[in-house]
Amino acid sequence: MSHENPRGTRVSRRKFLAGGAAVVTAAVAGCTEGTINWFADKIFEEVNILNGTGSELNGSITVTGPDGENRLDEGFSIHAGDQDVDEEGSGVFEDVWTTEGSYDVTVEFDDPVEDVTEVSETVSVSDPDDEMLVISVGSDEIDRAVAFRVGDSFTDAVPEEDNG
Repeated sequence: MSHENPRGTRVSRRKFLAGGAAVVTAAVAGCTEGTINWFADKIFEEVNILNGTGSELNGSITVTGPDGENRLDEGFSIHAGDQDVDEEGSGVFEDVWTTEGSYDVTVEFDDPVEDVTEVSETVSVSDPDDEMLVISVGSDEIDRAVAFRVGDSFTDAVPEEDNG
């Protein structure tokens, strides 16, 4: 099942999970960053929300561009990776960046994630053709409920553990 949105076709849950599993397997197997990024390029777009909570994640995301215009204003429903349902994950959004500059990103959750119901951050995009934003929610790899990171590849954009 596939849904259309103004930004293009969303990635089906099956493709997202299969690709995500391939990326994780490649990372665990010690594959090079190039291999991991090749797999990730097949499933991720400019703005990506990763659900690490272990349960369904519902909410909305808004991105305002450097010109003050809304570039993204959509709801999302992302199933946990361990659920075996034939639903679509909708945490991947394309055609958001228009130009280099600062973008204001706000994510609101229907149900709190570690007591967080809303989080906002301004991210800087210097190369709109190549950079992606990864928003990691409820990941065991970071010490906060939600982390934002921009990079020109998946391995550069995945939020890292905070040490301070």
